[in-house]
Amino acid sequence: MGGPDAGDKFRVFLASTTEALRPVHRQLSSELASEGIRVFGSIPPPYDAAEHATKARALVRSADVCVHLLGDRAGEPLDSTTYPLEQLRVGLEAANSQLVLIPEDVDIASIEDTNYAAYLRD
Repeated sequence: MGGPDAGDKFRVFLASTTEALRPVHRQLSSELASEGIRVFGSIPPPYDAAEHATKARALVRSADVCVHLLGDRAGEPLDSTTYPLEQLRVGLEAANSQLVLIPEDVDIASIEDTNYAAYLRD
């Protein structure tokens, strides 16, 4: 996984995800790279919210598209949000193309965190 100096290749920011989706994250990253796509990796925690937003914004702005894998859990906490949701917020704020992927086996209606479930429905 690389950084914002990707050259002429198509660039994808592959956002942080939950522990359960990390195997899918690694597989997607590998498949994209095998197609000649430059993948910017997740920003590793722990960073405080301001530092995380700064790092995420730099990667998001240098990507052609941002991919967010969201599952039945919101992810590791970051102040009043989570790392995956903060990276999605930064991506939407930066107005870059966003692709939000939710596995078919995720039943949004059965998610215990009602705020997160509502966010996924939106």
